[in-house]
Parts: sequence; structure tokens; C-alpha cells
Amino acid sequence: MGDAQPGQPYQSWKAFCGARLDYVSVLAETVEQSFIRRDTTHPTFCGCIDWHSSVHGAYALLTASRLTSDPRWARVVDAALAPDCLEADLTSLKRGELDHELPYGFAWFLKLAQEREQGCEKYDLQPLAAEIALRVRRWLFSLSDEDLVHHAQRREYGNLFWPLLNLWHWGKWKQDSGLLKELANFTRIRLLPLDPECPS
Repeated sequence: MGDAQPGQPYQSWKAFCGARLDYVSVLAETVEQSFIRRDTTHPTFCGCIDWHSSVHGAYALLTASRLTSDPRWARVVDAALAPDCLEADLTSLKRGELDHELPYGFAWFLKLAQEREQGCEKYDLQPLAAEIALRVRRWLFSLSDEDLVHHAQRREYGNLFWPLLNLWHWGKWKQDSGLLKELANFTRIRLLPLDPECPS
């Protein structure tokens, strides 16, 4: 593994940089082991203990393939994304059975869908992503000023800025000028005036 092995100290920053992609592969192996498990009853994203962890596990594997040029990790994700399972997930989403994943898990899904399209040129997550983007948008724009401050101050799953950031990135990727304008106005009109109430 280049100039360093796992568990051995690096002698220099240059050595670390030279071995970093090898470490991506080592980490991806652990992610794969969790991703392929069936920990839940979700049709597609059923490993990694819960839905959102399985989603960002898939993102990690796709990113590992892109960075290392090793298709192994992307093939693991391909095997999980069966059309009938994705359709079942979409049905589950529309029934409200994934509402507990709003906003954190839904934001991760938008990140995954963009990586899938941008890195793999595969668009099988588009129907789910479109529905999820709509739900994240509705959630953001429905928040009162009090709710905005509350979620801006949250440090974990309910934090405001993770879904806002990923919805913005999704809008940029899809070239959705209407969504981008709405988000820019939302930030300028609703969020910036609340800045004094959100300690740094």
C-alpha cells in the first residue's frame, strides 16, 4: 500500500497523500460489509442499521469507485438498486413511511442521486430524488421563524443547513433555475435576518 500500511504511522504528509486512495479502498470494504446486510425491511436501502445510513453507505461506495477507478464498489450498489426495489421504495416514500428521514436522510439521498448521475451516468434514482427534493423543499419553506432558529441550532439530524445545502446542490446539478431562485430568496429573506439569533 504505497509508503504506508494501515496502523503504521506516516513519515510525512507526502507519504499520506501517496497512500490515501489505498485507504479509501480499505474503508470501502468495511462500508460494503455493512451495506450488503439486511438489517431492516426497506426494499433497497436495508443495510447499515437504518435507511439513511444505507443511503450514505451507497454514496460512499460510489464515491470510492470514482476516486479509485475501481468499479467493484459501484457494482455492489448496482446489485442493490433493482428496479422493483426502487419502485417499492418510491411507493413507501409516497405513503409517508419514510417521513422520519426528513430532513437528514432525504438530504443524503439527494447527494447520493447526484453522485449516481454525475459519477456513473445512471439515472435510476431520479424518480425517488424528484419526490424527495419536493418534500425537502416543502419542509424548508413551511418552517416558521421559530422553527428556523430551532433547526439552525440543532447539531445533529434535524439541522437546517444539511438539507438546504444538498437541495441547492441538487438544483444546480439539475439546472433548476426556479428552485435555485426560491432557495436564494429564502436564504436572503428568511435566514439572514435571523443570523443574530444563531450564535456562531
